[in-house]
Amino acid sequence: AARRATTFYLVDRRFDMLPSLLSSDICSLHDNVDRLAVSVIWTLSSDLETVKSIWYGRTVIQNVQAMTYDQAHNILHDIEPEEKGFIPPPPLTAGGAVNRGSISGLKKDLSVLTKLTRKLRTRRDNSGAVDLSGGDRGSELKFVLDESGNPTKVMPKKELEIHHTIAELMILANSFVAETIYTHFPDTSLLRVHGYAKVDSFDELESLMKASGIKFDGRSNKSLAQSLNEARSKGAGSINDSLFQALATRAMSEAQYICTGDYDGDSGLSHYGLGIGFYTHFTSPIRRYADMIVHRLLMESLVKREENSGQPPALSASTPNSLLPESNAISVLNGEGIQHKSSGLELGSDNLDDDDDDDAFLDSLIEGAEELALGPEKANGREGQSTERATDDKETNTQKSIYETTELAKTCNVLNSQNRIAKLSSMECQRLFLSLFFRENKTEVTRAVITDLRQ
Repeated sequence: AARRATTFYLVDRRFDMLPSLLSSDICSLHDNVDRLAVSVIWTLSSDLETVKSIWYGRTVIQNVQAMTYDQAHNILHDIEPEEKGFIPPPPLTAGGAVNRGSISGLKKDLSVLTKLTRKLRTRRDNSGAVDLSGGDRGSELKFVLDESGNPTKVMPKKELEIHHTIAELMILANSFVAETIYTHFPDTSLLRVHGYAKVDSFDELESLMKASGIKFDGRSNKSLAQSLNEARSKGAGSINDSLFQALATRAMSEAQYICTGDYDGDSGLSHYGLGIGFYTHFTSPIRRYADMIVHRLLMESLVKREENSGQPPALSASTPNSLLPESNAISVLNGEGIQHKSSGLELGSDNLDDDDDDDAFLDSLIEGAEELALGPEKANGREGQSTERATDDKETNTQKSIYETTELAKTCNVLNSQNRIAKLSSMECQRLFLSLFFRENKTEVTRAVITDLRQ
């Protein structure tokens, strides 16, 4: 897992970071079975505006329903969860028929989450954040394959509000965990940082926006966000709007994993793309090794805090006495790490379960949003943080980490390299399948903007 660093997603298969016994079964939130987890639990005010308290710890989760994003979207909009002609998915896959007796409760819970994340997203937007995920819609494609694995249909990945709902919750959890581990391990925390772009990197975007009669200002992230919003409000057109966002995304620097004790970047530890003072990856330990490291750091910080306070180490509880359910995973001896997709499945991120068909897509929504947000003046604060939590963190003493700075810095270099290779592999595979599609199918006519020529 340390060498692979991440799961690789291709059009017709994936290469798991962990053995499929873990990634597809024991560590996945399947229907009505107990699964061990590390959770972040917030207590919010009734208006969902303020975080009153936060709890981290080991939990046992029994998932009521492992849904796809489409099913959750349909429930929210009072549509039948499954389409006509529904075919049940294979074992260990999200998207089975939704229990009709659970729909009312599921809609209630999903509605609360939607309301909360709309507030979170609006708060970021009002601070100058810009969602650039739409700028690279063309880079996330949905392929329908025949029985031989040849593409028969291709279209942009469908983007639903429920994708953004899950993305915002992941961002919130990642940011709180990042601040917690940094408080306890200031020299050996694994964070994800993102610097601001230089003004001259927007030359191409500026010329195109001016050609469309739109004033451009790229002196700060916030002014750039205002320029893009102005273009959208003036109705520059969906094609040009997507192009502007794509060019802005490409001009931004790439987010990086860093060891805090070995980093001296000009932008500090903030993540300017998301407008957050501290950020890391915590929510996907099945498919990212960075998240596994962060889990270990978080749990170590909680154990030490309990020991220092003289309280029983409740957050470091041992494994429950009951055994885990018997695994139904395919043997790792029969193609471990490779999951082929059957006809009709699409490319894609963390589902409401851990379904792989949407993992890459959800990452692109967050990564797209990462590329641009508010300026540095807001980067070191978080609205809605409780006084109780801030005071508690200040009183916590720095602890000795389970990692050495030099060791963690080398690991971060591997993570960054493998993450880049995984993204390039996914892009190249999509280009290959797109070429195969156009070779075997009639040319499709659609509106487009030429941004580059390749030989």
